[in-house]
Amino acid sequence: MKNSEAILERARNVFFSQWEEMLRLRLLVLKRCEQEDIHDLRVASRRFRATLKLLGPLCGNGSVPTLVKQIRSLTRTLGDLRNLDEALAFFGAHTEQMDLLSGLMGRLADQRELEQHEIIKALEGFKAKKLDSLVRAVVAGLTMDCLRSLNMAPLPSYLSNTSISLFETIQALLPAALCFENSEERHALRIAIKKWRYFLETVSVILEQDYATPLEQLKKYQTLLGSMNDMTVFGLLCREQEEAGDEPGKVAQLLEDESKRHFEEFVVLAAAEPLRYSFLI
Repeated sequence: MKNSEAILERARNVFFSQWEEMLRLRLLVLKRCEQEDIHDLRVASRRFRATLKLLGPLCGNGSVPTLVKQIRSLTRTLGDLRNLDEALAFFGAHTEQMDLLSGLMGRLADQRELEQHEIIKALEGFKAKKLDSLVRAVVAGLTMDCLRSLNMAPLPSYLSNTSISLFETIQALLPAALCFENSEERHALRIAIKKWRYFLETVSVILEQDYATPLEQLKKYQTLLGSMNDMTVFGLLCREQEEAGDEPGKVAQLLEDESKRHFEEFVVLAAAEPLRYSFLI
């Protein structure tokens, strides 16, 4: 019982600290609107939403869906800018094709400026005080009495079962993702890996366990899968900009070649470092 109480206390602390970090970054972006701060806020919002989904069912609080919806909306707004920044960095690195890409990059830069204005509007309209009261209610509901009233499994068992479920999803998606044509399966695998990574990052604090090795491996997988997904996103951005260039198809070919290169690295990684289950209590 004492161990469960201690785990719950750490769960409350990590949940609230993630919320406070999100609020801190929001104010920082509103103050100086620097690219790194915006992207840090996006990651913080995703991490907090993952923890909210993990711990929310334990508190019996009806406000959890409202919180999830509000944070998801913010994350998506921030994600549009991230995609533009990554696209500008990618195309800017291909100086050998600058004649072809200069027009596209100019339009992407103009779109980025518009997206940045949208982010400021979203952050100014973010109801931080109202949501803060909901977050505090969730924290207050993370108690042993609440777990008993909900007939929940002991917290260590709940976390273990969640971890197994997340890993099983990864294992189910991985074989199909190793076929180049299956981009949708790779997209789903990227999300599944990201969910297990956020889970282990949070649980490492709650359970006071070291998951450095599996987290480093998950980062490698997520980075390669993310790079391949970026090529798909960049292609959509190009089509939205109606970019054909002087030589139609060159931009598309550039993206396909890069995607194939990352895919080959992904296949090598999966063979050399297969994902193995790891969860300590």
